[in-house]
Amino acid sequence: MSSSNPFEDLETEFQNVDKAGPGMSAGRLPPHPAYRGMCIAFEVKDGEQVDKEYFRTPSGTKAVRIMLEIIEPEKVEDEEVKGRPYEHVFWVTVPNLPYVKRDASIILGTEITKLEELLTSVWAGKTVEFGAKDETYLGFLRSKVTHFNPWTPEKAAEKKVDPKTEVKKPVLGKVAGSVKF
Repeated sequence: MSSSNPFEDLETEFQNVDKAGPGMSAGRLPPHPAYRGMCIAFEVKDGEQVDKEYFRTPSGTKAVRIMLEIIEPEKVEDEEVKGRPYEHVFWVTVPNLPYVKRDASIILGTEITKLEELLTSVWAGKTVEFGAKDETYLGFLRSKVTHFNPWTPEKAAEKKVDPKTEVKKPVLGKVAGSVKF
């Protein structure tokens, strides 16, 4: 019987690798040290909404794609960024396993112990802070994530509110929205 885990050939190495230390990790946003975003659902094919997508490149490299919607800041370098989707791809290769282990654990808010959890975990609604810098790759300027940090938006209940004023729920993003590619 065949396993449904597409990462089965890398599981042993993943179990034995330590998470990467702080620093670099493996579209274009203006460079900024502290974007705050939320994982959102996006459309892949035939209108199907997903919160992550497994794919293989023509050369066989395995990857998982997630989509983050920028919650904060409103603008960077006079460019409106709030509400903009940002794609992040986890390249699941032996050299990247420490970064996948570190970064996916930060975003999901729990230690992942098997690569299969990249596909079985619910990503939509998870929030994270990340930095972005410019990088030129194959002649194209794009953003590269410099780090991920845990981040949770302030809870409305923790704010002191005058009971005489109307309180509206904060809008954090379009979790149910979609992005076409």
